[in-house]
Formats: sequence, structure tokens, C-alpha cells
Amino acid sequence: MSDNYAEEYPLLKKLLKVPAFRFVVVRYNHYSLVQRLKEDLEATYPDRKLVRLDARKTPFSTLLQEYESLSEDIIWLENFQDLLKENPNLSATERENYDALTSGLNLRRDKLARHSNALLVFLQASAEGVSHVRTLIEKMPDLWSFRSLFLDLEMQLEPVTTTDQLPADRSLDEVPIDEDQFERNRKEIIRLRKLLEETPETETAYRLTLYPQITKLLEENGIYDQALIFLEEWLEVARVEDKGKVLFQMGDVLNKMGNLPKALKRFQDYEKIQQKYVKETPDNSNQKHNLAIAYERLGLIYTKIGNLEKALSLYEKYNELEENLNSTHSLNIDFRNGLSVSYERLGDTYSALGDIEKALFFFRKYNILAKQLNAVFPEQTFLKNNLASSYGKLGDVYFSLGNLNDALYFFEKFNLIENELYKNHKDEITFISNLATSYSRLGDTHRALGDLQKAQYCYEQQRALNEKIYERSPQNIYYKNNLAIAYSTLGSIHTDLGNLDKALTFFEKDLKLMEELYMDHPQNTSIKNGLAISYSKLGDTYSVMGNLQMALQFFEMDNELSQELNNDYPELLDYKNSLAISFEKLGDTHLKLGNLEQALNFLKQYNSLEKQLYSLSNQRVLFKNNWSIANLKLGEIHFLLGDLNEALHYFNMFNTLVKQLTESHPEDISYK
Repeated sequence: MSDNYAEEYPLLKKLLKVPAFRFVVVRYNHYSLVQRLKEDLEATYPDRKLVRLDARKTPFSTLLQEYESLSEDIIWLENFQDLLKENPNLSATERENYDALTSGLNLRRDKLARHSNALLVFLQASAEGVSHVRTLIEKMPDLWSFRSLFLDLEMQLEPVTTTDQLPADRSLDEVPIDEDQFERNRKEIIRLRKLLEETPETETAYRLTLYPQITKLLEENGIYDQALIFLEEWLEVARVEDKGKVLFQMGDVLNKMGNLPKALKRFQDYEKIQQKYVKETPDNSNQKHNLAIAYERLGLIYTKIGNLEKALSLYEKYNELEENLNSTHSLNIDFRNGLSVSYERLGDTYSALGDIEKALFFFRKYNILAKQLNAVFPEQTFLKNNLASSYGKLGDVYFSLGNLNDALYFFEKFNLIENELYKNHKDEITFISNLATSYSRLGDTHRALGDLQKAQYCYEQQRALNEKIYERSPQNIYYKNNLAIAYSTLGSIHTDLGNLDKALTFFEKDLKLMEELYMDHPQNTSIKNGLAISYSKLGDTYSVMGNLQMALQFFEMDNELSQELNNDYPELLDYKNSLAISFEKLGDTHLKLGNLEQALNFLKQYNSLEKQLYSLSNQRVLFKNNWSIANLKLGEIHFLLGDLNEALHYFNMFNTLVKQLTESHPEDISYK
């Protein structure tokens, strides 16, 4: 794909030179092309009125009235592709209005042609872009026959990377429950704990029936520290055949608490037990499946630690076992779903390693199997949700590649299924939460495509859904954290829109929730990391607003927390990378303040950490790219300080790394 605006625009310019009825279809792959077209038409024809309308919100009667009031002018209909899509989530009224507009334009073709106006309709391209045009022809054949021009505007889309490069995940590993369930759990926990206290230790058999119930309910309610205490008690007295179950649950709880080293140890202990069982009973398919899940959990922990190569080897073992189980038990839904998840994990890992071709291979296998499972077991909502997730994964890969219209196509499928699940299960928080996530992905894509208004709409939907969940259970850390993320996302889009005061308001809302969460859960490292990111976002905003002293304060708070996280978990590479970026922001801010020596000191620490990260995981493209940027910045500051030899050294290093990135990832034009 190449930028073709310079070739396409003169065709429209020439067409509109002589006032007459013109019907022009404009397809575009990035919203900035629409903005550019508007600016150029206004500059070329300053005496002609240009009326912009949103096809989704404009009744046909309003459009016709507006059109007939014009003379030798331009009427501009955006979002016309939404009128042509099959969308079962539209209300009957919306569908009726959409059909009325397309049929009205078609039937009034001759009436429209009596006016010397230009009617431009805009279609956003997607993976299904051709079908938009085909549908337009089918719905509006008479008007299509009067078309004057089909303008197909394209620009090269770059792979998308976050501007602040904060890779550490703010999400929490927790299964959401609603307020009523939380309260029922709370009362049941009180009852069961009382029973446990009143039961003599000599009555081991009865006490062993209480531990599984108590720990499960405490984990569901997010009271992990207490769950861990009871799990440790249970482990001491558990029967030999139950110890694996206890260790597995301990691993899950420790993972949710962010204590990855201890979680890793528990899952390793569980793996040893399952290895023993499989060796003793090699024909027992359930024991093989349990061993496969042990590999999956270990892979998740190594992924979080940042050891992707080790995670990959574990996911390959997981996949191999699930493939074998499915070859002999093809009708077992648990085994087939396990195979589906193994494809997802392999896709995630190859994506993180930068091997997009392999990531796509496994995500496509995940999607194919998810379709099959959903077709065979349509009543199983979790399988339908997995299908939605598979579309989301494909969207993620195309998004990272810069194939934004393909990404949009898959994210729309993701959103469509989640909308269906939500409509059929409005009281189930899982589906409300997943729908919010799908809107977040759509928002990210529209934002990258330059359509900030659509992005804002999606982010508002994400916020509204998360607020709805939070209101039902305000003490739940999962819901509170997700709402904080939604506020942060709105802060980012308002920054893009230039609404810095609004952006600041949303970032402050994010910070308030994260500080409350951290105060209540100081041992939860994911929350601590989220708070550090909140400080960083506020620092970014104050920096853009020109208040560098306030920016510096927030960057220093971010740096302080990031240092604590790195000191506590030096093996977690994402935390180390977050620390590196906090040094980068401190260096950039001191540079803007004119404190060159302080800037140099912080940027040296940034460079040192990124070099260390690359040496620890040289397959992580992010780390190599960050190290190249660190070298560039050190070169620039040495140049400002007049140390030209040092500047040349770092510039050469930057050049070498970028050449390597370009050669190893030719599909990524950002390196070129």
C-alpha cells in the first residue's frame, strides 16, 4: 500500500470545477485523509458551502431539506459504511432510519440531480471494504448509476506502538462476581469459619470438608491474604491425594497477589505431583490433562516474569499434551477447550517475541477451533465468549502490524459477539466487563486511524459499562481497577483532542481510585504498578501543559514506586522496563528545564537498564527498540554538552541497532 492522495485529489478537484450534480463515493483507510480532503476543498473552493453530516444521525428528511437549501455547494455524508453493515445490535428504529436514508437517496435520484450540488458519501475501509461498495450498489443501484467518481484514498499505516511505552499490565487476574454474590459469599465465609473454629482438630475429616469451601469463597471475594492463610493450614493436614489441588490453588492466589516467585514454586510443586501421577497411570487422560494445565500455569508465570523463551517451551508442552488428548478423545469438551487455549497462549507468546507470522498462525488455529466448538456446543456461553476472544486476538496482531482496517474488522466481530452475550446475560458481570474490553479495543483502533470522535465514543462506552459494574460492587478491587483504567483511557483521548483540562480531570479520577486501591492493598504488586502508571500519566499531561515542575513531581513518584517494584522483583523484566522509562521521563524533563547534567545522569540510567533488558531477553523487540532510543537520546545530550566524540559513539550505536531492527523486521516500517 502506498500514499495515493496526491494522485487521487486532482481527479476530484477537476470534477468539481464546473458546478453540476456530482455523486462521489470516497473510501479511505485513515481519518486524517478525510480531514485533509476537507481542508483542501475549502481552500480550493472558498465560495462554496461545505455541509458535513453524520449519516448515522441524520434522518433522510433532514438530509433532503439541507440538500435542497444549497446551490452549487457540497454536502458531505460521513460514516456511510455503518448504514451498509449487517449489525444485529441495531435497534429497530435505527435500522429503519438507516434503510430510509439509503432508499430515500436512491428513489430521489432524479430530484437530487436537478440541483448543482456535489454529494460525497464516505466509507471507511476495512478487511471487508469491498463488500461496503457492493452493498451500496445493491441498496442504491439508481443513484450508483449516476456516480461521477469513486475516490479510493490510501495512506501507509505504521505499526502501532504506545507513545509512553509502559508495557507492564495494569489488569488484575480475578474472576468478577456481582455485589449480591459477594455478600452471599461473605455471610457463608463467616458461617464456615465459625464451624471450623468450633470443630476439634481431632475431627480431621470434617475440617477437611470446610477448608476447600472457605478458601474458594475467600478467593472469589478477592480476600487473597486470608485465603492464603487457610490454604497453608489446609496443606499441612491435607490427604496426599489432595495436596496437588491445594498447591494449585495456592499458586493461583499468589499469582493474583502478584507474588510471582512463590506462585512459581507452588506450580512447580504441583507439576512434580502430576508428573508422578502420569508416570504411575499413563492411560489416565484426566491426569494428563492436569499435567497440561500445570504447564499452562507455569507458562503464565514465566510470561509475567519476562522469560518468554521458557514460557514458550512450557506452552509447547501444554499444546503437545492437549493435541494428543484430542486425538483420542475428540468429543471431550474440556480437552478441546484446553487445545484452544494452548493455541491462544502460543499466539500470545510469539506475538510478544515479535514473531508475528507464527502468532497469526496460532491465533488462526485458535479462531478455527473456537468456531467449531461454538457450532457444536452453541448453548455453552463460555465457548461463545472464547470465539469473541479469538477475534480480539486476531485484531491485536493486525493492530500491532499497522493493518488497522483488518484490526477494525476483527474488533468489530469481537464487539458484536460480546454485545450478543451482554444482551442475553445482562446481569452477568463477566459479559459486561468483556463488552467494555471490546469497546476499548475498538477505541484504540479508531484512535490509531485518526478518528478521535469515534474513539471517544468507544471509550465512553467502556467507561459507562465499568461504572455500571463498579456501582454494583464498589469494594471489589477488580471493578475499581478497571474503572480507573477507563478513566485513564479517556484522559489519553482528551489529550489527543487537545482538551487538556478534561484529560487532567480523568487522570486525576484514575489516580484517586488507584491511591485508594493501594492504601487498601499495599501488598498487591499489580495495584502498585498501576499507581506508578497513574503518576506517569499525570506527569505526561502536566508536561504537555508546560507545567514542568508538576510533571517532575509526578515522574519522581512514578520512579520511586518503579524502583521499589524492581528491587522487590528484579527478575520481572516488565517492571525493570517501567523503571527504565521512568528514568527516561525524568531525563527528558530535566532536559526541558535546562538541567543538562541531571538529564544526562537519568538518561544514562535509562540506557543502562535497556541494555541490561536486551541482554536478558534479546528476542524481545521492544527492549531492542528502547535501547536504540536510549542511545539516540544520549547522543543528543552529549552533542548539546559539546562532547562530540561521545555523541558520535551513541549515534553510531543507535544506527547499528536500527539497521538490525530493519533487517529482522522488514514489515515494520517504523524502523525504516
